[in-house]
Amino acid sequence: MSVDEGHRSCRAPVGQVHWRVRGAKAQGDSHRRLGMPCQDAFHFAEVSATEGSAPTYVLAVADGAGSRRRSGEGADHAVRVGTQAVERLLAAGPCPAGAADWGYLAGEAFRDAHRTLLGLFRAYGDPADFATTLTLAILHRHYVAWAAVGDCFLVVRAKRGLDASFALVDLEPKSRYGAAADETAFVTSDRCLETLRNYAMDDPRVTGVLLSTDGLESPFVRNSGRDPQVTESIVRSVMEYFDEQPQQPDAALGDFLYSPQFRQYTQDDKTIVVAVSDDDR
Repeated sequence: MSVDEGHRSCRAPVGQVHWRVRGAKAQGDSHRRLGMPCQDAFHFAEVSATEGSAPTYVLAVADGAGSRRRSGEGADHAVRVGTQAVERLLAAGPCPAGAADWGYLAGEAFRDAHRTLLGLFRAYGDPADFATTLTLAILHRHYVAWAAVGDCFLVVRAKRGLDASFALVDLEPKSRYGAAADETAFVTSDRCLETLRNYAMDDPRVTGVLLSTDGLESPFVRNSGRDPQVTESIVRSVMEYFDEQPQQPDAALGDFLYSPQFRQYTQDDKTIVVAVSDDDR
């Protein structure tokens, strides 16, 4: 069994949103039998847009192409380079003023990361050997912005009082390529930026974000081919677990990934990053 976890719980100043972020990845059963490592990656960080501003959280997941010999390395580089690109743009200022500005920043960060990654991979050989997807998500107060290429997906929770709703806000369209509907775009592909999905939302009710690679699409998403919907019971259970157990050890999320509940759906690698907020908006 191979599980990697990460955890960060940063106390924001009074009046600002406090997010607890956890991430984990688990080697798929098929990779374990073949002696292949997990080819997914994740990374997250807290950064400051400008001095004295509310903290900004950057989440990243990537899924290396199983058929490419260095795709695991590609995924590892992608999540870190993507996070660093967001941090550089925020440091250059000014702090984005609204949802459109945050969406623009997410897209520019992705383009910056794409250029950097191509240069890096070319220095080591054929970029195609490092083929990987990449999704970046940015959380700042009540804004959520993201930029994505490939088949990772993003779910948000909107909550007011005891009522909560869940929405699948990003998933690669299965019909994008017609006959080649199962073909996934990668950061290293020629059409990468043509397939870039780049959006932002402004919702003060958002208190949860879940970002995942496609290894968890089957349990988390219903009818992914035509009318995709969140499998609310499963997403709710994951988010509420960390709502109610804020001091759980980092391995808890990894335990979720290796539970029979998830392993029954897929033999693929599985990666997830979950952010939940203490704010009761």
